[in-house]
Amino acid sequence: MKPALIVAVLLLVTVPLLASTGASAGQIEGGVSAIDGDSLNMQIRLFGIDTPEAVQICKDERGRDYPCGQVASDALAKLVQDKIVSCEVKTRDRYGRPVAICYADNIDIGGALVDAGVAVAFRKYSDKYVANEERARAAKRGLWAGTFEMPWDYRERKGSSQKRNERCRRAAPVSY
Repeated sequence: MKPALIVAVLLLVTVPLLASTGASAGQIEGGVSAIDGDSLNMQIRLFGIDTPEAVQICKDERGRDYPCGQVASDALAKLVQDKIVSCEVKTRDRYGRPVAICYADNIDIGGALVDAGVAVAFRKYSDKYVANEERARAAKRGLWAGTFEMPWDYRERKGSSQKRNERCRRAAPVSY
């Protein structure tokens, strides 16, 4: 069975069960797997953190390129593998996805990712993980061992260049 189908089945079973047991409407629980460094296959965005995009490349301590976005995705996948994840929904993002603090075996997933240096505190939305980030930075763990572009700057730059390319394609008629 495909992971997405398994999650859909789990959600169909888990959500009514949680409602019937009086669980808070802000709680989500079930089996999950990682989509990328800061998203779970239940379509939950992790609150208060940001990670490099899946295709983003960073520099390690020796200045060599490495796939930091993939490293973040792998770290999240490892944290949730074979675990029941429970999440406390804080808000919704612009796409309507729940944004939540999630736990796997009582470990705060966002905190663990920031502690490992594969995620950064998303200060624009929360200061919850700022101390975790400062510890990871001081210890030069993960991203902080080398150099990297902040995920939001990377998305902005990639989005701007993509929009610019689309405008150029529309503006320049093609003739044969």
